[in-house]
Amino acid sequence: MLTLAAVPVISESTTGNCTWRLTGAAPNYTLSIFGNGAMGKYAVSIDVPWYNYRTEVKTVVIADGVTHIGDKAFYYCSGLTSVIVGNSVTSIGNWVFGWCTGLTEVTNLSLTPQSIGDVLLILR
Repeated sequence: MLTLAAVPVISESTTGNCTWRLTGAAPNYTLSIFGNGAMGKYAVSIDVPWYNYRTEVKTVVIADGVTHIGDKAFYYCSGLTSVIVGNSVTSIGNWVFGWCTGLTEVTNLSLTPQSIGDVLLILR
């Protein structure tokens, strides 16, 4: 019999019309964004609710149902290595992946969003 270990939820709240959930254990957190509609957008990176975990978030999963990735959502997430984007994303805000110096993989960005903001994407 196969049993799955419960993944600890570290923190959870809302961002715009969506919910964000941080799971796992440091330094390998997964940040999931889910719901229906647009994520919040942020003028300053320190306003992002998961800002204090930015160096320990390794994976971001943006689920189907999310339509917009908010401005500076993952700005300075230097520990981020992988992003999975759901098929419902139609627009990407400004500076979303700015200074994500560890980011090496973005899956499913071939879906041709209708709108992409100013981009600063630092890849190795």
